Amino acid sequence: ARSGDVLHVWPRPKRWSPAGAGTARVQRLKGSAGLFRQIGGCCHEFLSHAFARYDEVLNLPSEGRDGMQPQLLQHLRVRVPGLRNNTIGPDLLVCDASTEAFILLRSLDVRVRAWYPTPLQLHVDESYSLDLSESGGMLVAATEWGALRGLETFSQLIHRDAQVGLFVCGLPLHIEDAPSHPWRGFLLDTARHFYPLPDLLQMLDAMAAMKLNTLHWHLVDSSAFPFGSEKLPQLHTRGALHPSLVYSMQDMRTVVKAAWHRGIRVVPELDVPAHAASWAGGEPEAVIACPQRVASDGEGLEHGIDKVALNPLKERTYEVVEALLEEMASLFPDEYLHLGGDEVDGDCWLEEPTIAEWAEHRGPAWKEELTALFSLRVLRKARSLGKRPILWDEALDMVAYLPTDDRSHITVDVWRDWLGIELRTGQRVERWQLAQRAGYPVVWSSLTWYLDMPENKWASIYSVPMPSKQLGRQRFLGGEASSWSESADPTNLQPRTLTRLAAAAERLWSGPPSDMQAARDRLASFRCRLVRRGFQAEPVIPDHCVGLPSHSSFRNADQLRSCLAAAEVGTAALIQAEIFGSCTNWYVVSILSLLVNFVFAAVLCYGRRA
Repeated sequence: ARSGDVLHVWPRPKRWSPAGAGTARVQRLKGSAGLFRQIGGCCHEFLSHAFARYDEVLNLPSEGRDGMQPQLLQHLRVRVPGLRNNTIGPDLLVCDASTEAFILLRSLDVRVRAWYPTPLQLHVDESYSLDLSESGGMLVAATEWGALRGLETFSQLIHRDAQVGLFVCGLPLHIEDAPSHPWRGFLLDTARHFYPLPDLLQMLDAMAAMKLNTLHWHLVDSSAFPFGSEKLPQLHTRGALHPSLVYSMQDMRTVVKAAWHRGIRVVPELDVPAHAASWAGGEPEAVIACPQRVASDGEGLEHGIDKVALNPLKERTYEVVEALLEEMASLFPDEYLHLGGDEVDGDCWLEEPTIAEWAEHRGPAWKEELTALFSLRVLRKARSLGKRPILWDEALDMVAYLPTDDRSHITVDVWRDWLGIELRTGQRVERWQLAQRAGYPVVWSSLTWYLDMPENKWASIYSVPMPSKQLGRQRFLGGEASSWSESADPTNLQPRTLTRLAAAAERLWSGPPSDMQAARDRLASFRCRLVRRGFQAEPVIPDHCVGLPSHSSFRNADQLRSCLAAAEVGTAALIQAEIFGSCTNWYVVSILSLLVNFVFAAVLCYGRRA
């Protein structure tokens, strides 16, 4: 897992000792439940769930199964004349899988220093240490959440060979690790396109592999209202694109529970007062439709509806918003709740006569004043529910109207980082600095980390300057990479996001970027590991990743040709080729298809004779 001074783990650990030349075969004891064993601390049931998940990730062989060798999974790189004469992946350059002098690593002992469960929240201790040597493996963590991060690191140190099985090299190895930032997030927009529950759960697995700990769930927006409210069902029955494209209460609880098992907080967003077109069918009294303003948008109606907003002068608006906030507070246990507040369009509001009259009696900053009037009431409701509210950085435009007593309770999510200001001295003050100077904690959701923008390549995401940590962990919380879904749905979500999301994940966990060539090699290796785990991550460099067989039946013609060829020599060849399950599924479908055609022909012939 090590070449030169590079440890092929993503994200990069904080510190590690020089690795040795030892190699250990990883093989659990015969009859044992798995490779992992807890030897102290709290949370046995929680960690048992994690152990089972990583046993499945590693697909561990046990003693007595030596005749069934695992599929060869490897990372192959292109040859470069005069510089690289083999195709061995960078993570295996110092590994010797052919040696006869293997030691056996039969267990990874896990000890949690805490004796009681630690709530999953911001600033939780995720540190751990990992020791691998000829005497065995030991993972020590302050909390169960640190243990999860250490298990992921251990899983990335394991290699697979067709003859040897699973092995780890570079022993002895000592790693000490902890995150650089407490807020390491991924925003997923489920309103512009709907993602079925299995897609959401698989993204949680990918996030855990990157040591991300925050899912910012942008639940509703102009295009659709997929939040399955029980208090206000008319919102999703008339606001979702279809009754089947709704997240029920149980669906959302499932996401929260699965995220918790992976050390991921779920922060929901109710984006108000703008982006409210999908509310209009169920709650027309609360919404200003402004059709003239929408129709004037040069990018089409689908973009123009983002200007549709709630009516801050209607009491029904607050009844609806507060009912939804109560439901969200009961569903999502995290202390943070995102209230949106971005892209309020004053011209839309002015199409409502009562607002136009109200604005006449205010000054030129009437829009900011009206937005603040709405926001203050919604903020109070969120605080009464025990939540710490988050607003997009448009909050800075109405800062004069927001409370000044304790601004640390409102977090500003900075996305418009191009809106810094130039001082007379020539010094530039960035948007996040304006938030910090106003006394707000900051989450950084820079446009340079927007995953829906193709120009944001992984290298630029990885190397972009981040806000200074001199603010302290209480002021600069961390950041997020955002996947807005105007042009993404389940068909392209993973290829579009995963590799570039990993680039942001390392900056949030590890801090400053490493050498770019080293990062490129490590990211290419990590991308291959994602592919082996069943994810569809886009390549980093010209290479080849041998992945696991698809869980679905025949996604391409190559599998079909393999089955047809294997069928000529019998079932044994199918097993040897490790495509037995897929081929069997295809044969069953083929036989059923023939039977259906036979019955149809028989009925047709009988009908003609009659």
